[in-house]
Amino acid sequence: MTYAIRDMKWGEPVLGTDSGVVYWSADLTGLKYDESLYSEQDFLDALQDAFQAWEDVCDVDFEMAPAGTSADIDVSCGYLSGSTIGKASYTYYILPGTDQLISADITIDTEPTWSPDGEDGGKDFFACALHEIGHVMGLGHVSDTSEIMNSYLATDVLGDGDIAGAQALYGDDTVGVEQPTPEDPAPEEPAPEEPLPEDPLPEDPLPEEPAPEEPAPEEPDAEEPTKGNKGGGRDKSNGPDKEGHPGKGKAKLVEKEHEDELYDSPPEKMSDIKKPDFSDLFAKADPLPEDDFGAFAEQDAEEDDLDFAFL
Repeated sequence: MTYAIRDMKWGEPVLGTDSGVVYWSADLTGLKYDESLYSEQDFLDALQDAFQAWEDVCDVDFEMAPAGTSADIDVSCGYLSGSTIGKASYTYYILPGTDQLISADITIDTEPTWSPDGEDGGKDFFACALHEIGHVMGLGHVSDTSEIMNSYLATDVLGDGDIAGAQALYGDDTVGVEQPTPEDPAPEEPAPEEPLPEDPLPEDPLPEEPAPEEPAPEEPDAEEPTKGNKGGGRDKSNGPDKEGHPGKGKAKLVEKEHEDELYDSPPEKMSDIKKPDFSDLFAKADPLPEDDFGAFAEQDAEEDDLDFAFL
């Protein structure tokens, strides 16, 4: 079981917490497929199934954006060079702990002929979408062909590592789900109770002779009540806590972009893999002092470059 997380996610930037609602939209203009066998709706259904497959294993909530509204994840089609058949691009904020995703794009290659599930000799649209959605959730490449996050298309189902990685990011919402219990059999009707035997009537007692009356004792004179403490208790409250509590500081955010690519087949040599250009990585970000987040951002860029070097 293998998985790789990039320590970034949708929703609250804390690992193992839910994503909140993440909206997606799709424009499949340019997708090549056999129109005598399939319609565009068949591919939209496959895309919906791919989003749902991730929802079924972790606490992420993908919803198709209503018409006329913007989406967090945009799926489209475009030309991709070489053996690349899918690409995920995403933008996120670099935070002191887990980074926070803010937008993403998925591009499906227009060169090959696709089919919804890889049937009839077409490229497997569902598997490609499943892989790229994993990237925009925060998962990285692995070298295990049993996992959908392998760097080239080798399977069309989520592996154990894929599921474990998704749950590390968003938690497992399948834990604690109540299972239906079998219905209890109807209770048996109690047997009718037998009537209790009647108690015999008690006999009348004989009248007792009255006892002679004793003289009543004399009552002593009433004493004056003594004065005492009427309060009894004291105020034990400690009063309000006068200790001060320091407030939380605001983290500075740095915007960063990154891309991941899915290959149709394993690359023959490492030089065939296109490496990202990080020269303008922080062009959109305000300059930061060297002792603040600047060094952190540069370190992160170098680590992402290594991810590409060892696909």
